[in-house]
Amino acid sequence: MTSNEHDEQPDQGQQGRSVQQLDHPVGVTVLDQLARTVAERPGTNALVDVGRTFTYEALNEVVETVARGLVTFGVQPGDRVAVALACRADAVLLILGTLRAGAVAVPVDVACPDDRTTQILLDADARLLVTDDERAPALLALLADQQTPGPDRTWHVCCAGDVVGAVGDHLPSLPSPDDVAYLVYTSGTTGTPTGVEVPHSALVTVLAQHEAMIGGPARARTTTSDEAPLPLTLLVSGLGLDSQAQRASHPTRSSVTSSPSSATSSLIAPRPSR
Repeated sequence: MTSNEHDEQPDQGQQGRSVQQLDHPVGVTVLDQLARTVAERPGTNALVDVGRTFTYEALNEVVETVARGLVTFGVQPGDRVAVALACRADAVLLILGTLRAGAVAVPVDVACPDDRTTQILLDADARLLVTDDERAPALLALLADQQTPGPDRTWHVCCAGDVVGAVGDHLPSLPSPDDVAYLVYTSGTTGTPTGVEVPHSALVTVLAQHEAMIGGPARARTTTSDEAPLPLTLLVSGLGLDSQAQRASHPTRSSVTSSPSSATSSLIAPRPSR
């Protein structure tokens, strides 16, 4: 093995660290970390989409606006909000806004077959379904064809723009680490989607894992004293909310813009303060 090959080998000790060994905040949520980052780096790019870029300050303002808007639609802490949007900036904003409202996000991958989408929506029993003008009629038609949950069940459906544009004054208290953040569906052994509740504390752990296994080592290999720190880029993949991470392709870039063909957006988490 050459010296270069040795340098390219992953840090086995770093990869083998357990969740208990990770250096991550205890007793906080992703929203707490967002608030801290807004205070420390308000002008740094946070969310990058095709043709749209949000700084941390701008991101936080929209997230709080979404949270207030959800409240005007009757959403209360603990309610479930289904988000059926393409994996772009609006989806990220709606999911974070749902968390900020103290509600439970139910990401729905719009690329999934109709049967799976219907099963998820029926099982989640969401207080509100947020989608877009293009998908709303089709989703309503799918739900109308179902015998369950019965004639007394009313589906509340709105478009993302309606939530952002709603005028509301009430901003709920921040959720606690033990509160449920989102509901993720797996296929299970039977092939039927099975919902798993994921608390805010687990989401913080995921970010810590990304930082320890990907973000930190990538910066250590590629960043010099004359270059800007390499950000950790989180991708919400297909709105299954199976959080993925990748490193920026260039160490001096403060953001990563997704390809239009991939129809995804990038949510950038800066390295932790020391």
